[in-house]
Amino acid sequence: MHYLKIRKKSFILLISYLCAGLVVLGGMVYRSEQRSEEYRRTINAGYTRAFAELSADVAELDMSLQKALYSTSPALLSALFSNIYGKANAAQTSMAELPFSDYTLENATAFITRTGDYAYALSRKVSGGKELSDEEYSALKSLSDTATVLSQNLIEMQAELENGTMNISNIGRSDVGTNDAQTLLGDRFQMVENEFPEIPTLVYDGPFSQHINTVSQKLLNGMENITQAQALKAAAKFMDVAESELSVFYESNGAIPLYCFSSADGSSSISVTKQGGKIFNMSKYRSSANPILDSSTAANIAKEFLAAHGYTDLKESYWTRYDNILLVNFAATDGDYICYPDLVKAEISLDTGDVVGFESAGYIANHSPRTMPQHVIASAEALKMVSPSLKVLAQNLCVIPSSGKNEVFCYEFKCENERGNHYLVYINAESGEQEKIICLIESENGTLTM
Repeated sequence: MHYLKIRKKSFILLISYLCAGLVVLGGMVYRSEQRSEEYRRTINAGYTRAFAELSADVAELDMSLQKALYSTSPALLSALFSNIYGKANAAQTSMAELPFSDYTLENATAFITRTGDYAYALSRKVSGGKELSDEEYSALKSLSDTATVLSQNLIEMQAELENGTMNISNIGRSDVGTNDAQTLLGDRFQMVENEFPEIPTLVYDGPFSQHINTVSQKLLNGMENITQAQALKAAAKFMDVAESELSVFYESNGAIPLYCFSSADGSSSISVTKQGGKIFNMSKYRSSANPILDSSTAANIAKEFLAAHGYTDLKESYWTRYDNILLVNFAATDGDYICYPDLVKAEISLDTGDVVGFESAGYIANHSPRTMPQHVIASAEALKMVSPSLKVLAQNLCVIPSSGKNEVFCYEFKCENERGNHYLVYINAESGEQEKIICLIESENGTLTM
């Protein structure tokens, strides 16, 4: 009897050890799977980042090719070709980080390499004072057409990555069957190989908005500092609320010292410059509902709001639409000139018509009295510097920033090519040289520029 008790006890201990071992083993397997999944996510994130960089580089290459087709300035052509060469090299680097094996982008890689090399050769030619031949312009057009197709395909592939239709970390794995691979790729890589596509980086907020940051805030020069109480009064008036509805959120002593206030529930915020007491930005959170306003009506609401707060010298530039909000960009005017560095933005809710966003960083940084040039070339002379391949639709006098953050007085020509694409061509109003070319990306959601 005693012996049976011992055997029973040993059996129970054995089962206990086996169960414990299974639990430990299961835990090890679980942790291993967790580590493997984390590793896969890390790898996939790296591949996704490389693909996004590839798309961005190729898109900018595409835009520079388009601009080069209509440039008549040797200096601008040289800069465009240098950018094409740099973006081609960057695209090759991004492509090398992607996990392609059987489904390699061999043809696309060769196309990007040849485009970069060709741009480098043309850059040297125009820098030496020579003009491009008709054959070279024809070659550029062929490259541009191919780059545009490639860009469009990459955009579609990017969308598939973002919505999970395609998992880039599985591409090139040996254990993925042909049918699975086709599903993963969505036939996109085959299209890339057949058509050599690429993708663009979009600049929101209208042309030249990236030049709004300057060390000197010109509008504030000579203005007195205000107290926090004065700033609170200005903020409440701008938002049309009682002062008691706002409280101090924080103070900023950065490049532009600010008093910052928020509502009690944190859904609204507003910043006021310590010098001059100007509204720097304002934001109101609201839940999205079905839009009832069209873009034109919302843009007029924005203009009326700004005029009511003293911004009467503005001209609507471009707008974009997102999440049932219309973001409208306005530029200051000075006589006959549109001053693009002096940018003001307003956001209108398309379901209520409320102003839910405001920013005046560009206006505060750059708005000041300007000495306009006494002598400018005739518009007919400036028009001669626009490529004959473009149809001119409209023209304005304007002020634009240079790459060195100085300002240039220009004629702005809105143009259209044979494919219906729109461009802005800027001719220096004093020298007659071509300064910039901007591509307009137009859709039902607004106008983007590059």
